[in-house]
Amino acid sequence: MHAATTASMVARRLAAARLMSTMPEGADINEIRQQLLRTALQLVPEYSFTDKTITEAAKLHEYPSTLRGLAPNGARDVIEVLFEDGIEHVRQAHAELLEQSGEKKPGMTKVVTHLSRARLEYMIPYIRQWPDAVQLLAHPTNVPFALHHLHKLVDEMWHLAGDKSFDTNYYSKRALLAGVYTSTELFMTKDQSPGFEQTWEFLNARFRDSAKVGKAASDVKTTLEWGASNLKGLLMSRGIRL
Repeated sequence: MHAATTASMVARRLAAARLMSTMPEGADINEIRQQLLRTALQLVPEYSFTDKTITEAAKLHEYPSTLRGLAPNGARDVIEVLFEDGIEHVRQAHAELLEQSGEKKPGMTKVVTHLSRARLEYMIPYIRQWPDAVQLLAHPTNVPFALHHLHKLVDEMWHLAGDKSFDTNYYSKRALLAGVYTSTELFMTKDQSPGFEQTWEFLNARFRDSAKVGKAASDVKTTLEWGASNLKGLLMSRGIRL
């Protein structure tokens, strides 16, 4: 283990010990942490995805400054709350879709399209600040974190849509959806149209493109070219520069 890594671990443990000593007796540290981070997320439109959101959230709750230690990864911990809440938003959107559909079960394509838009709508309050999050996720230590949550999102969407594939289609479906979603998310950060109309048009166009690729899956060149194009958008959206 590198000396710098060891020193960092020791510093975190000491900080955690100091933090615990300032906590009121019987306090639920996990509950306080969630409260702090969710308040910080609400402050993102004002302070963006920066450590300042955590500092200001602590002030609002009149927490001691040491409680910043509850978010050792800084703004990345706020982004993680956004990712987790985004998954819950997708699940709620799916439940509402099923209720609206009644006895007629919606097809997988309709479900995935609906959930993708729902997840993007969830991003609206933070979309102008999202480029700052992308810059943070560009750090090499954050790339695995970003891709893990991206896979978790698209896997959840396909699961809710009823996908039960376990062959190569399992991976291709998730790769295609990741490309559609992330390229649209990237487009959305610059969309100035009323109600993000151009974003929804872009999303539908990407799904049409992915459907064509799916039907022409035997055409390896077509599939690879489309996949490469969307992979570039995916990586850029998640902060990986090419």
